[in-house]
Amino acid sequence: MRCLIILSILLNSSITSYCQLNDNFSDGNLDVNPTWIDTAEHFIVNDENVLQLMAPSAGESLIYSNIELADSIRWSSYCKMDFAPSGSNLLRIYLAADSTIVEEGNSLYFQIGETGSEDAIHLYQNNFGLIELIASASMGAVGFEPAEFTFILEKDIDNIWSFYVDYNQTGFQLEWEMNMNIDWLHTAKFFGFYTKYTSSRTDKFFFDDIVVEPLLPDVEKPLLLSADLVSPSQIDVRFSEPMDPSTLENLNNYTIEPNLNTPTSVNVNTENTSLVSLFYTSNPLQSGIDYTLIVKNLLDLAGNEIDRSEIVLQLVEPALPGDIYVNEILFNPSTGGFDFVEIYNASNKLIDLSTLIIANVQKDIYENVETSGVFYPGQYLAFCQNIEWLENNYNVIYPNQVLENKMPSFNDDDGNVSIFSRQRTGVRIMTDSLDYDEDWHFVLLDDEEGVSLEKISPNLTTNDRNNWHSAAENAGFGTPGYANSQFTENINHTANFTLQEKVFSPNQDGDKDQLLINYSLDKPGYLATVKVYNDRGYFIKTLNNNSLLSQNGILTWDGTKNNQQVASIGIYILVYELFHPDGDILSGKLSCVLADFLD
Repeated sequence: MRCLIILSILLNSSITSYCQLNDNFSDGNLDVNPTWIDTAEHFIVNDENVLQLMAPSAGESLIYSNIELADSIRWSSYCKMDFAPSGSNLLRIYLAADSTIVEEGNSLYFQIGETGSEDAIHLYQNNFGLIELIASASMGAVGFEPAEFTFILEKDIDNIWSFYVDYNQTGFQLEWEMNMNIDWLHTAKFFGFYTKYTSSRTDKFFFDDIVVEPLLPDVEKPLLLSADLVSPSQIDVRFSEPMDPSTLENLNNYTIEPNLNTPTSVNVNTENTSLVSLFYTSNPLQSGIDYTLIVKNLLDLAGNEIDRSEIVLQLVEPALPGDIYVNEILFNPSTGGFDFVEIYNASNKLIDLSTLIIANVQKDIYENVETSGVFYPGQYLAFCQNIEWLENNYNVIYPNQVLENKMPSFNDDDGNVSIFSRQRTGVRIMTDSLDYDEDWHFVLLDDEEGVSLEKISPNLTTNDRNNWHSAAENAGFGTPGYANSQFTENINHTANFTLQEKVFSPNQDGDKDQLLINYSLDKPGYLATVKVYNDRGYFIKTLNNNSLLSQNGILTWDGTKNNQQVASIGIYILVYELFHPDGDILSGKLSCVLADFLD
């Protein structure tokens, strides 16, 4: 067995509430103290008291043991792969996982083995199949035969992570340090080793001196993280760490105001004591009331008492007609692209997202919204089958307001998009429906492909063609997840072009570096040409050339000429002309001063 150098000193304190893992295999077995689960029976403790893979043929093997993690943690182990790792022969060290079927849960793991010769110890996080590379150790450090190392990974109570590695028993070195919060870590139940191997590597994986233990004693108070109203009679409450079940079961430790007082009953999740369900079957919560849940006298597994905590609750409801409307649709995406639909919560309700359905009633296609959560009043949400494509082709300002979801197919010429809501009775009702037509697009568009249709005003009906317009060019021809470029709450019957400041100085000093031109138009659909001339009438630059504008916005001039040279200090004239397909023309001139400091 190897001598493991511990890099910090543990405080003497009782930390036995947490399930620790400490095994050097000196007892020669995998059954007790601790128990390892090896369902395929591919691992043995060899004659040198080292855990060794001993598989009958090429394949994959997993061995794991139960853990329960404290607020601060140390992981350490000796590992040896008696070959040069590759994509076909690799190791994953599962530091924490909340499911033994790792693809179906959360997990944090090191991976050694990849295509190429620059093998390193990579740290990954897997959230239900969404895999993210978090950090990498020295490139090439484990790319040779044998790949042998001892690692120590420490996480303190402030979420500072430090990773140390001793390669080939040459001494520990700090590989990386970072601040990282993994919110699901306290629900982890397993530590283990996953091996993938060809027929010549079935007995070439070795492990020893495995430790998973608290880095420091737990002296941190637990926190109330959330409370979800599952139904009018059930509230699911989550805490920051596993709790003492005996205190969770005490009804008097929970109060709801006004009027509900203590719950009728409590159900503690025995597999995850950071979660408890409160039931109010005799007095269900009512819609439209702001409730306050109060928790107190609860203890974590180390005996730390939670501070008296409060959280406001509102009953999440299904939508009714008029609560949600269709706000934007891309039905003719660019080649290889995807449709998207945007909706808006026009009500004052917290709407249950999981009750919504996106439909094309003309084709009888209905797709359930697959994301659970709350649709807030005044919020925009866009749905697309491929978010990566959407983010690469449009300006997604609020990524959390764009959701990936299966979508009905929409015709490129005309069609339907409808929004339905499932009521608690199971009945499905329509909240809004749009029958669109490609002729609603701006008539002077060179190409309608990739341009969304936007609703102009919530005060007009959804199926009024005058309430829809092509998304503006200067907004990227689409605004998924936020207010439309053509949106106006009140129809404006005046038009104006004004300068925010008449004097600007494009010297990159952070003060008035650009000339800002504010505009407000009486209707969408104007094409703008804006040019700059000096005070002697010489042409300087074209700012816009037949550009489709949104109804309100800002144009800018950075002080450069068409040849990208900065214009001289002096007076300049902006000449603008706006043309609308209905024949309206707006034109005018604005004067400004380009200034700078004189040496």
